[in-house]
Amino acid sequence: MERRTTLPLDILVSIIDLLAGGDNENFKSLGILSQTCKSMVPLCRKHLFSSLRLRSSSKSKPAEFFSDLLSQNPDIAHYVRSLDYAVYNPIGDHELNILDILKERSSLQTIKLLSPPGFDWNDFPESIRSSLFFLIQQPTVTRLDIAAFKGFPATALSYCSNLIDLQLSDGVEIAPSEVNHDQAISRILLNSARLHADGPFIDFSRLEKAFFDVDSPGNIGHINDLIKATTRLEYFYIDMDWPVSLGGLGPSLAINAYRTLKFLQLSIDVVGDDYDPLCGLNHELRFISGNNVLENIVLDIVVQVDASCRTESDDWSAFDSVLKKTGAFPMLHRVSVEIWWLMYCMGVDDDEDRISESLKEDKFPRLVKSKAVEFNFSALIYSGWCRTWFIVKLSTTQNNPTGAFHPHHDIPLLAAAKELQRIDLMSNLRPRGLGISVWE
Repeated sequence: MERRTTLPLDILVSIIDLLAGGDNENFKSLGILSQTCKSMVPLCRKHLFSSLRLRSSSKSKPAEFFSDLLSQNPDIAHYVRSLDYAVYNPIGDHELNILDILKERSSLQTIKLLSPPGFDWNDFPESIRSSLFFLIQQPTVTRLDIAAFKGFPATALSYCSNLIDLQLSDGVEIAPSEVNHDQAISRILLNSARLHADGPFIDFSRLEKAFFDVDSPGNIGHINDLIKATTRLEYFYIDMDWPVSLGGLGPSLAINAYRTLKFLQLSIDVVGDDYDPLCGLNHELRFISGNNVLENIVLDIVVQVDASCRTESDDWSAFDSVLKKTGAFPMLHRVSVEIWWLMYCMGVDDDEDRISESLKEDKFPRLVKSKAVEFNFSALIYSGWCRTWFIVKLSTTQNNPTGAFHPHHDIPLLAAAKELQRIDLMSNLRPRGLGISVWE
């Protein structure tokens, strides 16, 4: 009789993990493998039931089937690590049953809750609200996404003590309703000390990378307050939908962030010529001159149709001077300036010549000649009517003869706070005001 070869457990686990990371066909193979012997059941269930996508409907057959399965095998809930739940009225009994079993048996780590746009949180039954409160406040939950709800209570978030990833998206409105519109989400997060008796439920001291979408002058003050608290900030990106003064940013960076900040990016929409195009950035950079670890600086300037950018402004040459002052930015090795001109066909050639002459040799002489800093400059003129691109590029590096450095705008970001590592307020749907978008 032939001896049967038995694979070591760690080899079996590796095979199962590989199958779980593949396509749907591999996932089906896991189901088949789980039926081969009892020892395979828990190993395969770990992946087969790790993620639950629940779409609320009183007549949802898959949800009813899973509810029956959980009732007969409640231990399955132990394997569920991620819950993606779209909540609609009316709520089916099978949904409540699923949530009840998850409350008793699961150790959820990731939860996403979604409602139809405009649905008020308080319109859902108390039974479903209390169950969801219980689940999101479990100590095992580290990632939470709340989307589209109206009137979702901020106090519920204050008890989510172990979050490292928080997303508020799709126009979610956070209660209490008495907070005025400009304060709606961002002010609640930044001034969260008022919501939690033990102090802020979001601690920004360990913030490493952050994206700010600004469309109101008053928001810079909130950003400055947040930056003062950081001790690990490495990546800092401000996207200004409307030019506002950066006043106070330099002193805020000079408190702690100057020790760790390596990448600074500024994106500005130019809609007129009644202000300096860099919004006071040069003045703010002087506060950390000579005492910083900045390695990369990126400027993206978009000049809107029918607007003009003050290319004669001292901002451009001052930027060049501030950066190349001896010892001012000793770690700096890359600077990128990219300007997009949006205009009609008329006058394109003249504008192209003006950009080339004014901004290359005249405004950035030190950066152009620098051997220590890779300077990438590009001016792109886009005509909306004839849809033609005219591109002027300059690079000082031999290994990059074509020039422009094109940063990716969907920047992966990391924030931390009481272990918080991600905050995301979706920019196209959030209320007007300060937006924070931080993600991995």
